[in-house]
Amino acid sequence: MKFQNQNINYYFIVSFLTTILFAVVRYPSLFVEPEIWAELGTNFFVNGLTRSAWDNLWILDYSYLPILQRLLSLLTIKLLNIKMYFPEFMQWLGLLFTAYFTSYINLNRNSNIIESKGLRFLISILLGIGVYSRYEDFTFINFIYSSSLYILLNIFTSDRQLLNCKFILTQTFIFILLLSKPFFVAFLPIYLVTFFVGTHRKKSTIALSSIFGIIACVTQFFIMSTNSSLAKGSLNILQVLVNTIVVFTSTLKATFLIGAQFRYVNVIFLFVLLSIFFQKNRRCLFKKRISKKNSFYFTLLFLSFTSIFITVKTQHSTSLSASDVFNLTFHRWYYIFYYFLLIFSFGVISKWAYKKSKWVYKFVVLFYFSTILITSGSLSLSLDPYRDKTKNSFSQWSLYKKQITKEKFCIPINPYPWIMCKNLSANIKIPVKDLFIPENNEYIFTPHNDMSLHGFIFEDNLNNFSVFYETSKNQIKKVTYLNPPDNLYTFAIMPSDSKTIRIDSEVFEKIKNTSMTYW
Repeated sequence: MKFQNQNINYYFIVSFLTTILFAVVRYPSLFVEPEIWAELGTNFFVNGLTRSAWDNLWILDYSYLPILQRLLSLLTIKLLNIKMYFPEFMQWLGLLFTAYFTSYINLNRNSNIIESKGLRFLISILLGIGVYSRYEDFTFINFIYSSSLYILLNIFTSDRQLLNCKFILTQTFIFILLLSKPFFVAFLPIYLVTFFVGTHRKKSTIALSSIFGIIACVTQFFIMSTNSSLAKGSLNILQVLVNTIVVFTSTLKATFLIGAQFRYVNVIFLFVLLSIFFQKNRRCLFKKRISKKNSFYFTLLFLSFTSIFITVKTQHSTSLSASDVFNLTFHRWYYIFYYFLLIFSFGVISKWAYKKSKWVYKFVVLFYFSTILITSGSLSLSLDPYRDKTKNSFSQWSLYKKQITKEKFCIPINPYPWIMCKNLSANIKIPVKDLFIPENNEYIFTPHNDMSLHGFIFEDNLNNFSVFYETSKNQIKKVTYLNPPDNLYTFAIMPSDSKTIRIDSEVFEKIKNTSMTYW
C-alpha cells in the first residue's frame, strides 16, 4: 500500500504510536495499572452505575455539559458492562483519542494549510507528547482538550468535503466535541465568520458545518451562563478584557518554554514574530479574499486571545491579578492558547527561514523543535506523581474495586482526598483537633445534622490505631480497617447505624495533628 497516495501516511502512523508510547512510559500509573482519577469516579462512574442513561445525559460537570465523556462512560458501563476494569478501559480509550487528535494534522487533507509534511510531523510530535501538558491532561476526563486542533483543521477543510453521510457524521462528532468542554466557546466567532463566508460563496458544506458549530457553542454558552456561580454576579467587560491582556502577556514565556529568567526575551521574540508576520501579510488584511494559509494563521492568533478571554470569564473572578496569572502557568485551561501559539510561531519561523534557503529552513525548524522539546521537561520520566503507587497513590483500585458490587460504598481515588461514593455522602477533609470534643478520658466526634457516620480516612501512618464506635444501641465494637500496603492513611468503614466515634486520650494525642475525611 502506498500511503503517500492516500489520505493517511507514515507520518500519521509514527506520530500516533509515538504519542501512545510516550504517554505509557511517562505516566505508567495512568496506563500500566490505572486508577480512577477525580471526576471519572465521582461523576461518570458513579452516575453511570446508579442512574439511567437518560438522566446521565443532563448531569452537568462544573456548570458545563460533558457530552462525549458521558456517552463513552455510559457505553462502557451500561452496554459493555465493564465495571471492575473501568479505569483501564477509559484511560486507554482517552489515550487513543488523544493520539488520533494530535496526529490528525499529518493527514494529507491538511496539506493545503501547512504544505510541509516534516513541519506538520514535528508539530504533531510536540502536541502528542504534551509539551504544555501535565499529568491530569492525559487522564480520560481531559482528553477532549487535545481535539482543539482537530476542530480547527476541520473548519478549514470543510470546503473540500462532499455533502454526504461521512460529512454529516464528522460534523456530528465535532458538534459533540464542542459540547464536551466549555472553553470551545472560543470557536463561536470563527464559526460566525465561516458561516457568512460559506453563504456568500455558496459553499453548502462550509455553511452547514458552521451551523453545527454555532449551535453547539451557543448551547454550551447558555448552559454555562445560567449555571455558573460567576455568571450571577455583575460582569465588567472592560475589566475582563484587561485581565485577558494581562494573562496573555504574562504567559507568553510559557509558549517558548525557555524558563522564567528569559521571560522578557521571550516576549520580545514573540513580538518580533508578530511583526514579521504582519509585515509580510499586511496586504492580505486589505484584500477581499485572504488565502487559506493566511486565514489559518490569523485564526490561530485570534483563538489564542479569545480562549484566554473565555478562561478569565469562566474560571476566575474579574479581579484577576498578575500574581494569580504566574501561578497558573501551564494549566489545562490555557491549552488552546499554548498549542495555537506554538503552531503559529512554527509557521512564521519556517516561512521566514524557507525564503533564505532550504538548509537555513531545516536548521531553524529543527533547532526550534529541539529547544522546545528539551526545555519543556517532557523528556523527564520523573513527572508521574504516582509512579511508586505503594508510597504515593491515595487510590488503591485493585484493593477496593470489589466494593462496587455493594449497595453502599465509599472508595478513595486520586487525587487526595477525593472519595467516590455510592448511596453515601462524603464530607471535606477537616483537622482532627477541630472535630473531637473532650469528655472525661475520651474524645468524642458526633456528625452534625444527625447524619449517620459511615466511614472515615485519617491521613498519616497510623499503625496499630484503635478506634471504637458507639451504635444507636450503645454497643461498643472495634472498627474494621481496609489499609492499603503503604499505610499512608487509615481507611475505616463504619456500620451504617453508627452515630459517634470515641477515641481515648492517648490515641487522640497521637492523631490530633492529622486530618480526617468522613462520610
